[in-house]
Parts: sequence; C-alpha cells; structure tokens
Amino acid sequence: IRRSISSVVGPNAQAQRVIKNLEISNAYFSINRYEGLYEMNLSTLNTVFMPDHFDIVSAKEVSKPLLIAWRRAYKIEALGAAEDRELEKQVSEDVDQWLLKNDCWVLLSNGIPVSLSAFNARLEDRVSVGPVWTPPEYRNQGFARLLLAYTLGLAKRKGTQKAVLFTHNPAALKAYLFCRLQKNWRLSCSI
Repeated sequence: IRRSISSVVGPNAQAQRVIKNLEISNAYFSINRYEGLYEMNLSTLNTVFMPDHFDIVSAKEVSKPLLIAWRRAYKIEALGAAEDRELEKQVSEDVDQWLLKNDCWVLLSNGIPVSLSAFNARLEDRVSVGPVWTPPEYRNQGFARLLLAYTLGLAKRKGTQKAVLFTHNPAALKAYLFCRLQKNWRLSCSI
C-alpha cells in the first residue's frame, strides 16, 4: 500500500535520515525547518490573575466562521499552507475536531475575540500545545500569554503533569516561557 507522507517529525538528525532513506530530499515541503521542542512541568506554572474585562470561553462559544478564518490564517502564516481547496477542507476538519474534543479556547477582551489557544494532542499525563494564534491586529499585547497560562492551568487542574510545544517562533516561545517564569503575574492591557 502506498500512502502519502504528511510530515516527518522528530530529532533533526533522525528526521534527516528518514528523508534521505525515503529518497524524498528533493520533494516539496511546505515547511522544512528545525523546531525546538520545549517541555514544561506544570507544577512550575504560576497563578494567573484575570483582569475584569477579559473572559476565556470554549471555542464552542465563538462563531465557527471566525474559528475557520483564524485557523486558515494560522495555517498559511505558521505552516506555509497554500491557499487552495484542500486548505479549506483541512481547516474545516480542524475546527470540527476542536469543537468535538473541546480542547480549544478563545480569549475575549471586552467581548471581542482576540486570541486562540488549543491542545493538538493529549495523553494521560501531558498535553501538546498548539495552535496558539493571535490575529496581527491584536499582537504584542500579552493576549496569547494570558490565554496560554490559563489553558495550561486548566490542564494542570485536570491532573496533567507536563506540556510540550514545538516551535521556531520566538513570540510563541516567549509566551510559553512567560507562563512559568513570572510570579503571580497580572496582565494589564485592553483593546
């Protein structure tokens, strides 16, 4: 049986060996980059104080067209997806999975959706973070940090011990590290 390859993920040396052995070195990759793997013991997670004008809701409480638009933008920007019919199908399926698994949340500022955070995989003792998305017009205001800290706190309260994140994006890493480096932090920003 011949199947298409959707990804090769793992330690860089091993991934390169697989690509070489499968003789796909000259194939087109929408992404072919080294990404760091970061792990956080959730016992190091700090308390988050939620300002009054913020609310965090399940993705189920946000319009599906907004979730689809954000997922589409994320896949194009972060994952190098091509704008085509296949992307629209994938995006719709992704959002349906978020809603089914209930592992996706949206941060509202004064009732306006400003950021999204999800877990793309879950095991008994750990979660894999992603995607975390903030539309460009709301970036650099701490929204992703607040939402990520909150969602990791939810996982911790359910007994999850660790969270992992694959990223090459400095802003994503900053948000992730912020969750464990700050002591009882407060976020004061508004739109």
